[in-house]
Amino acid sequence: MRLWLMDIRESKCLSKKVLAESVGISQAYYCYIENGERRPSVDTAKKIAKILDFDWTKFFEDDTGYKPRHIQLIIDEAIQWHDLM
Repeated sequence: MRLWLMDIRESKCLSKKVLAESVGISQAYYCYIENGERRPSVDTAKKIAKILDFDWTKFFEDDTGYKPRHIQLIIDEAIQWHDLM
């Protein structure tokens, strides 16, 4: 379970439904993300993070803040692609 995500969402007084609608995903899918059952795509992670005001790469860290090398490569590639747009 991603308690940090729930804490941030609740501190902004947003329901799961409102957040999911704002991001453009189903409430069920958002619940999977918040419960730690699914990892969001980079695009979805960015949208959630923008609304809740935190660094989107947090989704790809483990509990210690460590990002595995393959996850860091995905993040770096997404940043480069975004910069080209």
